[in-house]
Amino acid sequence: MKEFIELLQNWRDPYLGNTLGQYLTVFIIVFIAIVLRFIICSVVYHRLMNWVGSKSEDLDAKILGKIKKPLGYIILFIGLRIAVQFLTFSDENGKINAFISTFFATVIAFSAAWMFIRFVDILMVYMKKHASATESKLDDQLVPLISKSLKIFIVLIAFALIVQNLGYSISGLLAGLGIGGLALAMAAKDTLSNLFGSVTIFSDQPFQVGDWIKVNSHEGIVEAVGFRSTRIRTFHKTEVSIPNSVVANATIDNFSRMHRRRVSTTLGFTYETTAEQMEKALAAIKDVLKNTKGVHQDFYAVSFTGFGASSLEVMLYYFTDTLVWMEFVEIREKVNLGIMKALQEVGVEFAFDSLSVYLRSGEKGQVPKLELIS
Repeated sequence: MKEFIELLQNWRDPYLGNTLGQYLTVFIIVFIAIVLRFIICSVVYHRLMNWVGSKSEDLDAKILGKIKKPLGYIILFIGLRIAVQFLTFSDENGKINAFISTFFATVIAFSAAWMFIRFVDILMVYMKKHASATESKLDDQLVPLISKSLKIFIVLIAFALIVQNLGYSISGLLAGLGIGGLALAMAAKDTLSNLFGSVTIFSDQPFQVGDWIKVNSHEGIVEAVGFRSTRIRTFHKTEVSIPNSVVANATIDNFSRMHRRRVSTTLGFTYETTAEQMEKALAAIKDVLKNTKGVHQDFYAVSFTGFGASSLEVMLYYFTDTLVWMEFVEIREKVNLGIMKALQEVGVEFAFDSLSVYLRSGEKGQVPKLELIS
């Protein structure tokens, strides 16, 4: 007890280079930092979590918990940095103070970057909810790309701050990156063009994930759109990766955005078909289109268009109400069967490619006819 009283009486005397008052100040600051960390990360955090949970069903404890740990480190390291300033070190060259300053600046920058990356995860929860509410599936594909871009940007900013705290010149580094970046841009021009191509795709949205498209000679279903390429699953079940620069400059045929599917074909009747039979056949085909469920009734056309080399040509043109491929095939099958039955009743036959050769003798009389099928 006597020694403790003497120690308090001599609180201004230095011990290991610092007075008792300095040690007491450091202890108080560290204690305040620990208490503040507990209050913010436990009491305030849990109340905030309960309040947010009542306002939004998307943010649960697991998501908010990602911020708790880096925030606690930031509070603790800031408290330690303030406390260390009250200590005196026998440092003639200033190396110890420089090391302490660099150390705390680095760990605080790292913790701040960690926390901001967690904030990005929370932001992505709201963006995913907004993207899922839109009809376009490209928005769903854009969310992870934005998340990666923001996280890379945060890491680069933290890296720049850490490099500056280590004593390196950021301006010199940026100048060096500018010179080297020009050469890098020339070498990576294809990558940059693909990057700008992806920006064009996401802004114009000529298609979305799940659409059936045709890009140049590649046709299939869009599976994913990235920063570099667009992946298409062909109908042969192969995957084709097309650079976004090519996609952005190509003519894209988006079959999924059809209002309805079209059928356009030409029927060929034999030349033995009379005019009366042709009129009946055309009327019968129109009745088939009119009475077949799934055929769009606003417009269809059946017309005797010309005399072909081996058949009388009839144009058949109509649309289906459905866009689903299998339903489209079934409707087309019903129409074809209906046309066959109708033509059988009328007595009209389909023609096929044939060659007729006529032989004429020197005498007058009946012309012999020889038909050769080719």
